[in-house]
This record gives sequence, structure tokens and C-alpha cells, in this order.
Amino acid sequence: MASTLEQPQRPGVMQELTILGNDINEQYYFSQLFDYEPFTRYLIKYCSTTPQNPQHHKESLTSGTADMALTLKPLVDNAVENVAIEHFHDYCVVCALHNPLAELPDLTLYNFFSFPHAVYQSDALPVLAEGKRNTILPELNSARSRRIGYRTDSINGLISAVENSSCIAVLPYRLARFFQIQKKYSIALLALPEELKFSSQTLYANWYRKNRHLADVKEIVAMMQTIASFRKW
Repeated sequence: MASTLEQPQRPGVMQELTILGNDINEQYYFSQLFDYEPFTRYLIKYCSTTPQNPQHHKESLTSGTADMALTLKPLVDNAVENVAIEHFHDYCVVCALHNPLAELPDLTLYNFFSFPHAVYQSDALPVLAEGKRNTILPELNSARSRRIGYRTDSINGLISAVENSSCIAVLPYRLARFFQIQKKYSIALLALPEELKFSSQTLYANWYRKNRHLADVKEIVAMMQTIASFRKW
């Protein structure tokens, strides 16, 4: 007898594949996969979850509400499998082409802290470790903390704010190049001052080991890894 999870689909009705993530991952990866399998066989539902909640993700995967979750930390659960998609360890400062900083050969600490910052609110991007500021930058006091001029949970909103204002932002270099080249935003990419260090980040794909669409989930994961490995920017 066929399982209730394996009931045949009605002709013309596509099965759904639900993915949890954020708008960064949706644009950075999935915008390049729409013409490939299994996108022609499934209705892909991408759900932005901000902020990310590990327990919610695990429950969504094991209950079948979601088929994949993209997170910065692997979900720890015996029923959940995960794999690294991409590692981010090189960062840069992004500013508008008309920003005076775009003309500078090097960015100084003074430049970095003088301009207002646009900040992505989700945990999908790294932030300067507040608790380690005195260790990383011993010459700075609390008065030299970053001045936040714009905070958003939309990556398009962040880039638009930078492009049309004096705000600057810190982004993974490859992500910044993606928006500069593929999305054609009028932004400049600047090297961080040598005194500033950001911790590396890893994006993970997580899924339920007994997912009924397991083969297709793993196919999408493999395609994301391929994009990350052969990305030209």
C-alpha cells in the first residue's frame, strides 16, 4: 500500500519544495538556478526567515513544513543532515561611486568611523565583534564606535541606501562584487583598514534525513556548491 506521503500528484499539479533562508541567499544563489532541474519539476517556495531561529528550523524540517534550511551554523540534530555551501572570509567596504571615499587610494580608520554605516539586520552577515573592539583596536575608545545610519533586513535595501547616500557598509567581497557586476549597482569596493578584522562565516544547507524529496534537495545543494566554487566574481 502506498504511503500517504507518496500519493500520486494530479496531472498538471507540481509538487512543492520549501526552502528557508534570507533574501541574500535567494539572490546570490537561487536567482541563477531557475532554468535548471529540479526547478522545472517542482514549485519552489522560498521563505525568508529573519532572524534565524535554529529550533524553528529544525521543527520545520522534521515536520515536513520545510525541505531545506540555509543557516550560518549547522543545525545540531540526529535527524538533520547538513553540509557547507560556501565560506566567507574576505570582506570589503562598499560605498557609492559619488562618495568621496571612492577616490581614496586607501581607507583609514578615521574614514571608516567618520561615515554613517548601513547595516544588515539578519545574522546572515558578520558584524564587528563589539566585545572584542578593545582587543582589536586598543587605541579606540567607546566614542569611536560605528555610527549606524541605516538598519535593514533587506540586502537590496542596504545596497540602495549605500548607492544613494553617504552611508558605507561592510560586506563579504564576493557578495559585494555580485551586486556590483550582476546587479549593476553604482557602488565602489574598498579594502578594509588593516586594523579591522572580521570573523569568517560559513553558509550551511540543512535537511531532514528522511525527507521525501531527498534526492532533489541534495541536487539543489550540489548546484549551490558548484555556483560557490566556480563563481567568477
